[in-house]
Amino acid sequence: MAETIGAVGAHSPKIRRRRLKIRQTLVEESALLFGARGIDDVSVDEIIDQAGIDKSTFYTFFPSKNDLVAGILAPVFAGGSAALDSLDRADGEEIVEAIADIYLDLWTEYHAAFLMVSQIDAKYFGLVQSEHEMFASSLQKALSRISSPDDLRTKSPELARKIMAQCAIPLLKTYDGVPGFHDLFRSTIAALLLTDDRLKN
Repeated sequence: MAETIGAVGAHSPKIRRRRLKIRQTLVEESALLFGARGIDDVSVDEIIDQAGIDKSTFYTFFPSKNDLVAGILAPVFAGGSAALDSLDRADGEEIVEAIADIYLDLWTEYHAAFLMVSQIDAKYFGLVQSEHEMFASSLQKALSRISSPDDLRTKSPELARKIMAQCAIPLLKTYDGVPGFHDLFRSTIAALLLTDDRLKN
């Protein structure tokens, strides 16, 4: 029997590449729509029209719109957790800069997904709660590895993590496209998290 684009067991490299491309387009176009208008205000019909696919193709990738939302956001948190867990720096300023760089990398790789994060309320948060909690835990552990807690403006890795949760994405949105974007983001995060004395060293 001929393999189709939705065949689960398809082994043809050409078919796999085509499926990956379709899925990537579907995820990116959906994230842009969700970010611009809100998840509830975007229908599956609009998504498939924007992505240039038919409904049956959509459902071979995602059984529902909720599964699509989870499919967009889960890789962001998983990728961030893996990157944070791999940090091996012990100096406060170096760790904070490395954390800022991880956010910048995620912003570049998952730009559309970041833009829709503000649309996530309790209704959708549960879809990626475990991945989000893992990311938050990894971030707090990274901040806890700063050699001296006194280097943190809050004196608390937990509070520092909450500051990142509230400020990082709005800052990325604000600075995006501004000359020196990366350096501006790094320096602002450092100023938010580290004491003035630590910044002077």
